[in-house]
Amino acid sequence: MSEVPELRVLRYFVAVAEELHFGRAAVRLHISQPTLSVQIRKLEHSLGAKLFDRTSRHVELTEVGTVLLEEAHKLLVGADRLVDATRGALRGVRGTLVVGFQGNAAAELTPRSSRPSRPGTRVSRSRCGRTTSPTPTSAWRTAASISPSSARRC
Repeated sequence: MSEVPELRVLRYFVAVAEELHFGRAAVRLHISQPTLSVQIRKLEHSLGAKLFDRTSRHVELTEVGTVLLEEAHKLLVGADRLVDATRGALRGVRGTLVVGFQGNAAAELTPRSSRPSRPGTRVSRSRCGRTTSPTPTSAWRTAASISPSSARRC
C-alpha cells in the first residue's frame, strides 16, 4: 500500500501547479525554494510518478500531475470544509432547534418564518399532546417549548 501524501505537501503541489514556477510558489507558501523542490521530489517518489516536466526556465504539469491537481483540489476543499464544520459545531452554529408546542400555540406564538439565521442550522416544530409524558429523548431535544403553564413539557 502506498503512502498517502500529507495535506501540507498537497498544498505545496497545488501552489507549484498553479504558479508553474517553484520560486513564486515558494514565496506564496512562505517557504524556501529548495525546501519546496525537495518536498515535490519526495511526493513524486512516493507516488512513483513524475508530476512536472521541468527545465531551468520552464515548469509544466504532466498528464499525471493534471489528474493529481484535480483530485488535490477536491481533497483540500473537503479538508477545509471539515475544519469549518467542526469549528462551527464547537461554536454552536450548527444543529437543530426543536420548538415544542401544544394546540394552537404554534399558529399564535411562533414566528411566521422558521428559517434559521445561520447556515448549517435548522428549526423544527414539534406538536405535543396534553397527555404526552416527557421522554429522555424529547426532553433533551426540545430546546424551546410554547404551551400553557399547566401543560406538561413534551
